[in-house]
Formats: sequence, structure tokens, C-alpha cells
Amino acid sequence: MLEVLTPQQMAECDRRAIAGGTPGIVLMERAGSAVAVHAQRMLGGAYGKRVTVLAGSGNNGGDGLVVARKLQRAGALVKVALLTPAGDLSGDPLAMYERLVPLRVAVGSPAASLLVDACGESDLIVDALFGTGFHGSLSGAAAEWVRAVGTSGRPVISIDVPSGVNGSSGEVSGPAIRADLTVAIEAVKTGLIAGAGPVYAGRIEIAPIGISTEGLEPSAVVFEYEDINRILPRRSVVAHKWSAGSVLIVAGSRGMSGAAIMAARSALISGAGIVTACVPKSIQPALAATSPEIMTLGLPETADGTIDEEALEQVVANSDRFGVVAIGPGLGRDPSTGKFVTGVLRGVEKPIVVDADGLNLLGTTAASVIGRRSAPTVITPHPGELARMLGATTSDVEAERLDLAATVAGKWGCVVVLKGSRTLIAAPDVPIAVNPTGGPELATAGSGDVLTGIVAGLVAQSVPPNQAGAAAAFVHGLAGSIAGSRSGGAGVTALAVAGAVPDAIDAIRQGGLTD
Repeated sequence: MLEVLTPQQMAECDRRAIAGGTPGIVLMERAGSAVAVHAQRMLGGAYGKRVTVLAGSGNNGGDGLVVARKLQRAGALVKVALLTPAGDLSGDPLAMYERLVPLRVAVGSPAASLLVDACGESDLIVDALFGTGFHGSLSGAAAEWVRAVGTSGRPVISIDVPSGVNGSSGEVSGPAIRADLTVAIEAVKTGLIAGAGPVYAGRIEIAPIGISTEGLEPSAVVFEYEDINRILPRRSVVAHKWSAGSVLIVAGSRGMSGAAIMAARSALISGAGIVTACVPKSIQPALAATSPEIMTLGLPETADGTIDEEALEQVVANSDRFGVVAIGPGLGRDPSTGKFVTGVLRGVEKPIVVDADGLNLLGTTAASVIGRRSAPTVITPHPGELARMLGATTSDVEAERLDLAATVAGKWGCVVVLKGSRTLIAAPDVPIAVNPTGGPELATAGSGDVLTGIVAGLVAQSVPPNQAGAAAAFVHGLAGSIAGSRSGGAGVTALAVAGAVPDAIDAIRQGGLTD
């Protein structure tokens, strides 16, 4: 499990390491050396490759000068663009510059027009301008340089945090580097997972350099393969379908029967032994015909083909047999269905997973309805759905993802799986978990229904709800990547994602994907 720290926490760790006898220049050498290794991997070997390093005057720039020296010695053709004239450097960055001089690396502070040419000719650009301490907006030469990198179209590796991104909040209020890879020194920083950070960070790799973070309460954690492997249940040799986990799915409406199918199938695929889908009676035959592995129950419906509030007593009574209820996918927005959803949350004393239209129908009543439940509740909103429940805007949620997820989980007493790039899993009294898997292939209709089914399937197998949310997000993202690799990255369907879930679980058991 990896820790996510604020820049302030990381600075404190640096100070402790230096006070404990490790000079700052040694830490800088380690950091730059680690980034250079990642750079060589991106280049497929350094010899003969053209690299442009953009270096600021601070410690991030010093790290970049180490990268330049290491790559030059490995045979790369390196150019260094210094944001500050060399004569203005001091401390450890100056020492690293002096170590670079004997290698006769081209170093200067070029105009943006010249940097455009240099970047365009590069096989790799190393962003070492600002790092974790940046806040505000880039201006002047720094802004021009960042724009030059953006127009080059060349691969970029950023050190710690892409320049122009607030290292604490992930806020971007001006030009910023869009990295292909960000190498986080010792720990992921909050700015990489909050706000716009995930959009600009690209892939994230950790570079341990021997700094202890002991004694700090992380702002969040990132689960790894071994963590998820410990969470995923293993079926007993004497299991039967009911002991393996039972799920009642309440989903679908006329025209959205697929949502119920996706959620129900995904619950089964993730390990549940029996799943029953409660759907409007007009679509029950379609489910029964296309998905024979799913039990079905037809419910009274409105004139528009959504579940009517008259179905409440039937669903509450049937819920007694099941370990968990999942409600929401494809329900539609009829007011009668909204009363039904509220009634289910108030009347069912079992764990409930709420998604999609279930959340939309609750709207701003969600806090009171969910907050009064005694049984566990997991909600799986995307930012727009969470915004509707909070009476806020989607941009408000995007800007404060970490804080809002934690606040909602704490005040409502539920698990929040806030979907998006770097899905967040928040629960009361535990650090937020950040999901590292998944990508744009999950941007397909029905993908969220698949996630709902996986969460419900794991909760049905007695996985604690917060761990079920984290494991489901990890499996879901990994399944998306597997499905994307099979289709070349385009045309991924939710069915393909669901179909890749067993392979994702197997990869987790094996410790990772293999080529």
C-alpha cells in the first residue's frame, strides 16, 4: 500500500532525513538518478537519443540537472534549458550544475521560439521546473516554455508534480505540463490525485530514495496488487450458491434493460453465487431470455415503464433472503420511482449499494435518507451525481474531490466510491483510497453498472464495504485495461469490461498483468 502525502508532509520528511544525517545533496542525487532510470526506460535506451531538460532554480531543478548528467553519461544528447541563469543558482542545485559542467552539456536560457525547435527535435522532455511547491499561475518565460512543450507533441516525464499543477490541490489556473509519466519522489503527492492533477500527471511511478514517512497520517493511500489480493474472497470447497453470496439487483426501465443485465452479470462474475434482478414487469422477459443465469422478478411499473412505488413492499420482503441489495442502474427519473428508492433505503435492513438513477432520484435528500440508515451503504457516484446530491456544481466537486468524498463519507456514514480518473474510495475513520487502475476505455455506456455489480458481489461475499469499494474499483479498472488491449483501445463495451473481470481477478492473484 502506497501513501499519499501533502507537499508539506513530504517537506517535513525531507527535513527529518537531513537532520538525521542524510545530506540534502545525497537525496537530490538519489532522486535524479531514479528519474533517469525511468527516462531511459521511456527512451528504450539512452544512447543517441535527444533529451531536453527544463530546470528551475529550486530542488526540482536540481533533480533535473542530475537527470541530465546521468543521461549524458549514458550516451544521450542532452540539452538543458535553465529558467534562471546559472549564476543565480545556489545550494544543492548549484552543486549539481557544477557537476554537469565538465560533461559539456549544452546549457542555456533560450527564448521560447528556440525552445520550440529544441523540444520538437527531442525524443524526451524532462520537466523539472517547479515540483511540489508550486501554486498560482505560470507567467513569463515559464509559461512560454510550458506552451512550447505542449506544442511539441513529444513525450514528457515530470519530476514529482507537472509544472503548473498545484502540488497540494491539483488546481491548474494557467499553462501546465501534460506529462506522459510523473515520477513521484518517495510518495505520491495529493496534487496528483486531486483536482485536475490526474489529467496532467499521466502515469505515476514512485521513486523511493530512502526517506522515512513513519509517524505521518497519510492523506490517502493507493492500493497495490498484493493489497487487493488479500481483500478478494476465496470460495470455500463446501460452498453452495447461497453461502457463496447473494445479491438482489433493483434496476432497469423500459429502454434501459441493459443496465440491469450489466449489474447482475457483473455481480455473478465477481463471485456471487446467486443474483436476482428486480425489474419492471415489461422488461422481465427480455432479461430472462438473454441472461438465463440471472433470476428475475417482475415489478409493478409506471406508464413510462419505470418501477412504481407500489413495488416497495414486494422488494422489501424479498430482500430478507439476500446478503446485499444494489439499486439504481437504469431506473429512470419518474417521481414514483423516486419514492420507491427512498422507501427501499428506509425499509431494507441489509447492506445497500446505490448508483446512477438511484442517486439522482434521491437528489438533495440523500444526506438525510442515507445518513439515517443503520445498515452499511455504499454509493458510487460520478462527479455530476455527487454534485446533484450536494446541490453543487460538477466543477465544485471536481475541484474538491478529496475533501468532498471524505466529508460525505463521514457525515452520511457511508462508503463513497467517487468515480473518475483516479477513482476515490472514502469511508468513515480510514484514509481515502485512490484507485490506480483504469483509463479512458471505461468511458462507455454501462461501465458504471458493471462497477455496481462488482461492488455488490464482493459485499455479498462478506468483504467489508470500504474494502469492497476499493477492490471493485481496482478490478473494474484492470478489466477495462484488459478489454482495451483486446480491442486496440477503441470500441470497448461494458459487456467486454464485464467479460474481462475473471482475467483481472486472475491477474491480481498472479501479482500483475503479464505480456
